[in-house]
Amino acid sequence: AVPSGEWLPFRSLKDASPFGPAFQQTVVDVYARTFSGHLKELCDACQALGGRKLPHSDAGYELPAFACIPVRFLFWNGDEEFPAQANILFDKNAVDFIHVESLVSIASEGLTFLSEAAKLPLLGNTFS
Repeated sequence: AVPSGEWLPFRSLKDASPFGPAFQQTVVDVYARTFSGHLKELCDACQALGGRKLPHSDAGYELPAFACIPVRFLFWNGDEEFPAQANILFDKNAVDFIHVESLVSIASEGLTFLSEAAKLPLLGNTFS
């Protein structure tokens, strides 16, 4: 197993599509709601957890879940016209390292760590 360097949303990973809607509702949407209006807190939390700043989105960071499985957390803050949006990306070959269901746990735990580091409650139920 080797990283591909190609980053995909969870639903586009091999064998992930059946879990896609649940992942969106219980991880990605919770991520967007939790950090809406809290851009600075999110950036500070990502940096505190060893995140590497990315040029994508308002707050894009790559966090090292495991040495072979980094995760990219992307966030766009909302405004009066649009709600906050988020996405979580994985290397295309992440499923070669770990089961697709375990990637859900990695993302969910990552979101929990981010909210704790930012001292913000999660706004919704996650898989954690």
